[in-house]
Amino acid sequence: MKHYKNIISGFPGAVALLDSSFLFMMVNDAFADQFHCEGVFFSAFGVDKDVFESYFARAKTTGDKVSFEWIDRQKKHLQAYEITVSYLPDEAAEYLVVVQNISSMIGNLKVLNEKTYELIQEKEQVKEIREINEKLRDFQLAIENSSHSMIITSLDGTIEFVNKGFEQNMGYSREEVVGKNSTVLQSAIPNNPVYKEITEVLKKKKTWIGELKNKRKDGSTIWEKATVSPIFNEEGKMYKFITVKEDIGKEKKILENLEASYKKLQELDKKKDEFVSVVSHELRTPLTVIQGYCSLFLDGNFGDMNENQKKYLTKILNNSQQLLGLVNDVLDLSKLEAKKMILDLKKQNFTAFLQNIHEDFALFYQEKKLSLIFDIQTAETMAFFDENKLRQVLQNLLSNAYKFTPEGKKVFLRLRLQDDDFFYCDVEDEGVGIPQDKIHTVFEKFSQVENPLQRQSEGTGLGLSIVKLLISEMKGSIVVSSEEGVGTKFTFAIPKNSVQSQQIHLDF
Repeated sequence: MKHYKNIISGFPGAVALLDSSFLFMMVNDAFADQFHCEGVFFSAFGVDKDVFESYFARAKTTGDKVSFEWIDRQKKHLQAYEITVSYLPDEAAEYLVVVQNISSMIGNLKVLNEKTYELIQEKEQVKEIREINEKLRDFQLAIENSSHSMIITSLDGTIEFVNKGFEQNMGYSREEVVGKNSTVLQSAIPNNPVYKEITEVLKKKKTWIGELKNKRKDGSTIWEKATVSPIFNEEGKMYKFITVKEDIGKEKKILENLEASYKKLQELDKKKDEFVSVVSHELRTPLTVIQGYCSLFLDGNFGDMNENQKKYLTKILNNSQQLLGLVNDVLDLSKLEAKKMILDLKKQNFTAFLQNIHEDFALFYQEKKLSLIFDIQTAETMAFFDENKLRQVLQNLLSNAYKFTPEGKKVFLRLRLQDDDFFYCDVEDEGVGIPQDKIHTVFEKFSQVENPLQRQSEGTGLGLSIVKLLISEMKGSIVVSSEEGVGTKFTFAIPKNSVQSQQIHLDF
């Protein structure tokens, strides 16, 4: 013990010896000075077991020095210490404790940390400023090199900035306009009221968007789409205006040409309607007269005729009928396309109507040894349609089936009810069919499919176009399916009741 006392007494650092109960047995002068009390003070009181016991136990167990930091919070100014504990086996004093005050070191470290933090913050701020400057530079380049005209003015209208796009579009140099009032930029429309409108919008701190017709420096006009917006300062006060203008001269020219073309088309369409009306009237009258006289001659009203005379008169009658059919088709198509055809739509007996059609065509079909089979698959009878126009539709479809179906085959006229809103009518034949590359054209004007059963084509090629338009006018729809060598089926839907617009599903 005396040996340790001599060692720690001369040791410059704060040293203490503790027993197994963690009571101070001896401290040196440096220790007493460190804690501002006499050594006898430490021999009277032990250390706080809750704080230090685990460190002492580790030193005893491992036999190694154990160092830790301890902060004394009971003093006016916090003090920080580094404490090193060593276990002394086989000695009266079990623990050797060396204490070093590191408060000043921590204080310096704190200052260093603060300075380091400030430097990091400053570096980050410099980085942010550099990034902002780069973005500003990119933004300035985008404005300067934009093809749009950009103008910044003060509240009193003084021009403060224009870009290259303005110089190119308007013909003024930057030096000619900066510092001058924006009134130097002439409007192509004297006393244009739109400028008053712009002023009123800006007074409300809103953006104005519209079209302006202005003059370039050389006096030529330019149409521009303009956006005029207020600029606000940090206090939220409006202190400048920015105007962005796009040259829309080409678009305006295209629009003017389209409007002129549309007007011309309207005039041509009107002339076409007038021409069709006149031609139809002028042709129908003489054709009707020709047909009438031919019929009188063939009926023997003007005396007997030989076979040759009858043959040629029959040809005249047939051709005049074909020509009259063409005139009627052209007139109908013209009216339908112009939405000028008046339909007599009403609810009536659809089944009875189809029965009459079947009776009219059944005898005609027998001449070619064709069977026209009428198949009714519904007990309901009433539908909404125009009788004359639907007759025209079915006459066309049944005539086509007649022409394209070989002798001995069948044609079906079928009526079914697929849903609660529409009747579905099929005209299906066992004819030659339509080639797949032609089927999409059957409803087009003047579209004709080659018929191997006839040496030359008959008809105008307008029939199915008229059929589709008539069905559409009756708020219905029509589709076609076909297979060469098997046959063709046209299916159209007719509403049971008056409808404005409704989706129709047609299944084959």
